[in-house]
Formats: sequence, C-alpha cells, structure tokens
Amino acid sequence: MSTIVNASGLYPVLTAHRESETRGIRSAQPLAGPADWSLDWKNRDREKRLLTATHSGTITVKDFSIQAPPGRQQPDTITTLGGSLIQIGPLNDRVYLMKLDARDLPGIVDELQGLARSRGLTKICAKVPIQAGSHFLSRGFVLEARVPDLFWGREDGLFLARFLEEWRSRPDRSAWRPTSRHNDTSGPGDVTSRSSNAPVIKMGLDRVQAMAETFKNSFSAYPFPIDDPVYLTESLRANVSFFGIEIQGWIAALASSEMNMEAGHVEMTDFITLPAYRGQGLATALLRAMEQDMRGLGFRTAFSIARAGSAGMNATFARQGYAHTGRLTRNTCFNGFLEDMNVWAKRLG
Repeated sequence: MSTIVNASGLYPVLTAHRESETRGIRSAQPLAGPADWSLDWKNRDREKRLLTATHSGTITVKDFSIQAPPGRQQPDTITTLGGSLIQIGPLNDRVYLMKLDARDLPGIVDELQGLARSRGLTKICAKVPIQAGSHFLSRGFVLEARVPDLFWGREDGLFLARFLEEWRSRPDRSAWRPTSRHNDTSGPGDVTSRSSNAPVIKMGLDRVQAMAETFKNSFSAYPFPIDDPVYLTESLRANVSFFGIEIQGWIAALASSEMNMEAGHVEMTDFITLPAYRGQGLATALLRAMEQDMRGLGFRTAFSIARAGSAGMNATFARQGYAHTGRLTRNTCFNGFLEDMNVWAKRLG
C-alpha cells in the first residue's frame, strides 16, 4: 500500500508520468513463461525446519544471512525523495522506489544508491516505466520482472534491482518456480470450486478494527502496517479497496486492491485466508470479485507480487489467467525472513 508517514499523519500521494518505450533491457535471470511449478519438497521441508529454528540476532540459513530481530517488527518508513515515493528501512533491508516522478531523473538513481549505502541496506528496487529503465540499467541495476502495459495500458513496467551485497542476489531455489513447460491449470493450490457460499463483501470503515485484528494475528512482520486501524482507515479513504469473506460472523479471508488512478493499474495484494478456511476457494472468489470491481472502474492492468513459497496463492493467479512476468529475489520480509516474490499480471480491458 502507498501512504506517506509525516508529522501530520498518514496520507496518500499519487504520482504519474507519461513516457515511451526504450530497448536494451538486461535480466538478472531468465524469465519463465506462464505458469506452473516444479518443486523438490524434501529440500523445501528441510529449509522450512531451518527457517523456523530462529532466535534473535543474525541467523544463517544455508549461505544467506538474514536479520531476525526479536518480537514484532515495525514496517519500513514510506516517504518522498524529491517528487518520488520510496520505502526505506531495516525490516526489508532495502530502498524501494514505489512511484517515480520523471522530473527526478537522472539524479534519483545515484541518490537511491547513496541512501542505501549510508543506511547499510543491501538491496535497492525500483518499479518504473520502461523508458526510465536505461537510467537505472546503466548504473548497475538488473531486470527482475517486466509487466506488459503496466502504465496507462500501453507502456511496460519494469521491476529493477541493485544488489549491494552478493548474498542478496542469490534466489531461494527451494521455493516454487513457474516454468514454461507447465500449463496454467496444474499444480496444487486454492481450489477453483467453492465449498462455501458466503458472498464477497467490499469492506467499509466499520470493518477496519476487525480487519486489523485479522492481519495482526496472521503476521509477526509484514512489509506494510496493515495491522494498524489508522493506516487501514486512511488507505480506504484514499486509493485502496478491501474485500473480504465472512463466515458465521467472522472474517475468513481478506485481500485488497491498491489503485494507481493516474497510471491505470491496480495491485491485487494482502491476500490472507485463515487456516480453518483454506482449500475452499476463497482466494479465487476474492480475486474474481476484485477483478470485476476494478474492471468496472476502468483499470486496464492488474498485477500482484506473491510470495514465491506460497504454492496456493501462485496457483490461484495462474488459474485466473495471470502471466508470470518475473521474480524479485530476496525482496520482502514476512515473519522475519526475506523471501523471493513472483510477479503476476493480467490485462483487464
């Protein structure tokens, strides 16, 4: 979600710019086609046991060093750099350029690197229109994902990365990896038929406290403060719609659509299904309802950044016609661990 923290509280900033296509994109790793997965479950289970045997301080998992401070961690700060929107902090150990103001080019590229180095952070990532890519690629960034027509329904969007320590660039090879030799209907995951007839609800301000509690009970650390009722309230009043399914008066599943009105795209994010209700197709039901709502509002492209280790969520996007457009290596902290993230995208109209 995209809000800024400042002295006056939380408020949204939406920026956009209009640029044309460029060439010469380099990739950190080959991008697979759409979508299913192969996985060595024995290796995955072994790594999961290593990951869960944690303690405070620095832990080593295989050859990856990951910071795991004790207790609930605070989300990284979201602020501005020039006219652009960034997220920065130790939780995700990165600087993330979330929304680029074209007027900040080319100087912002070196500013991001200087900022990351001064804070001792190990990754810089940027989501930018394709024309802006050359400014970053010429300064040591690599391509991690490319989303067709992400900006204004006609210009590709790039997810670019600069790794400031070598270990950060090594992908988690035990996580799910889409490959071109599978079709979009195989693989385990959220089932396509629902065993619950509960409707999808567009959540209002009256459900903010219940949503915050649901998120809080599900994550000890999350990239954004979705367990904060104030944050959820300001997001609802700005550019985010929340969708939920309630069963017997309790929230069983949640997700959100973060809308970039100027760029014409929407991020499908914050999916969660409580353990007791998994396997009932609730994530699929949420995604279908979100797409219908966003299509009605005129959004042209939907994308999502899904945890590579979540077999069910990746299968849900594949089955709903999303294309796998790349993977963000050791990108995002969930429950104390830096995880790889798959980028999925779909044309809505």
